[in-house]
Amino acid sequence: MEDQQIIQKLYERQEQAPKDLSNKYGTLCQTIANRILSNQQDAEEYVNDVLLGNLEEANGTYYLCNLKEKTYMTIDLPSELKENVEIYIAAKEGKILLTDGKEAYLVDVKNLGQPIPYK
Repeated sequence: MEDQQIIQKLYERQEQAPKDLSNKYGTLCQTIANRILSNQQDAEEYVNDVLLGNLEEANGTYYLCNLKEKTYMTIDLPSELKENVEIYIAAKEGKILLTDGKEAYLVDVKNLGQPIPYK
C-alpha cells in the first residue's frame, strides 16, 4: 500500500488505517526502537502507542530518526503541547516546528547527532 493511501485513511479516521501503517512500518519502527531504548518490552510498548495513536502513553518524548544516516535525536515535548501537537517540516532549513496553535517550538534537526545503536 502506498504512503498516500495510508495517510488518506488516517485523515478519514478509517479503522483499518493504524493496521495498514503498522503493516508497512511496524517492523522498521520496532527495530529502531529496540536499538534506541535498549529494552525490548519498552520498545514494543512505545511502538504500539505511537502506531496506534495512543501518544499519551508515549510520555511526551519523541524520537526523530534519519534512516539514511542512521542517526536520531530525542524531542521532549512540553506537557502543554503533548495532546494537540502539530508538526511542520522545513526541509531546506533543517528545522521542524511543533505547535499547539498557541505556543510554538522550533527544533533544529540539521544534525541528528546520535548514532542509532546496533546490537
